Amino acid sequence: MLNKRAIIFPGSGAQHFFMGKELDGFSEILDQASRVLNTDLLQFNEDKSIYQDNSPLAEVILMLTGYASFNEVNKRAPISYVAGQSSGQLTGALVSGMLTFDEAVQLTYEIAKVEEDIPLSKTRLLTCANLNIKVANKLLNRSGLKDIYFATINSPINFIFGGDIDELKKICGKVKNLGC
Repeated sequence: MLNKRAIIFPGSGAQHFFMGKELDGFSEILDQASRVLNTDLLQFNEDKSIYQDNSPLAEVILMLTGYASFNEVNKRAPISYVAGQSSGQLTGALVSGMLTFDEAVQLTYEIAKVEEDIPLSKTRLLTCANLNIKVANKLLNRSGLKDIYFATINSPINFIFGGDIDELKKICGKVKNLGC
């Protein structure tokens, strides 16, 4: 039996960044990404306030931390499988060869810029468990609500609605009445 190893890259979160400084080649990786974005990421690396603001540059640095972590672990024990969430998906795409380094850096930055522009007061997520997706679809169609969508479908009975917070509040009561 072959010995397979997997790594899962988390999404954003400042807690994942601080280990980056300890990884071999991290400053070189930041320097390479700085050239892609025409910005000094080494300077931002020292400014912890960007992580509180969810800056697009913070997302890039966090993605690069995952990349540096992969390189470090892969040297010791080769990784067979990768997976990721949020910016971690882009890290996984980078280390698997689906994206070049420049593409991964640029794409992470561009996605984070779009997310930064979404007003948090108007957009939220509502997690639903034990609700048949067909029932949920009928509920949405009959509700007359226009700004609610299936954001993530994890299974036929577990998923996440995304959309306007006021509309999510309206449908939340109906979902609760169904025992979900």
